[in-house]
Amino acid sequence: MSQLRFDAFFRTAFQADAPAAQPFEYQVRLACGEPRGQIVDERLAGGTECRSLLVNVPTGCGKTAAVVMAWLWNRIHFARPDWPRRLVYYLPMRTVVEQTRENVRTWLRALDGARAEGRTEDDLRSPADRAEFLLEDLREQVRQVLGIDPAAALFEAMADQNGAFKVRERWRPIQFKRYRSKRSDDGGRRLSGAFRVRFERPVMGPVALGHSSHFGLGLFVPAPRA
Repeated sequence: MSQLRFDAFFRTAFQADAPAAQPFEYQVRLACGEPRGQIVDERLAGGTECRSLLVNVPTGCGKTAAVVMAWLWNRIHFARPDWPRRLVYYLPMRTVVEQTRENVRTWLRALDGARAEGRTEDDLRSPADRAEFLLEDLREQVRQVLGIDPAAALFEAMADQNGAFKVRERWRPIQFKRYRSKRSDDGGRRLSGAFRVRFERPVMGPVALGHSSHFGLGLFVPAPRA
């Protein structure tokens, strides 16, 4: 299977038909590093170390996209520990803050939608399929949020007394009501399940993963050592 390249990652975020769908060379350098004689495919399929850089390009040339996409590519896609877990973006005016927020949300929705493409309710009728669907997202959350390689952890889907995966039969069982609505809100409707994760080394808590974890959903409780 071919490796994902940064230019394809970038085009996916911009939904391919936008004028800025093809990254500029300076944006590639921020995300993939300086060219060192590699072939194009090899360079675009890799990341780079996190460095302090001054970006000096004209207005409208994609500085926000350059910084955000470089961080997403290295910290989220590759889970590089030398890139910070959080990206803090300072801006001078509220209107620019709101514009940037909407742009980043659009890019994240496009990337998340591409990752979930092809998944349908019909594909998730069996408990085993639902468990694997959620395990895939849980592994990615461990990589993104905790900065831990999922290969270094053991994931187990919990079962009830009948040996069935602990998840409701409905497609999206978790729902809640917001007091303040937002355009991207779907009411919190998501497939859910119960899991146990074993790490090779102790992990600093609390650990809350998945959709709406900032509301306290997806909280993992530490288990005593055997």
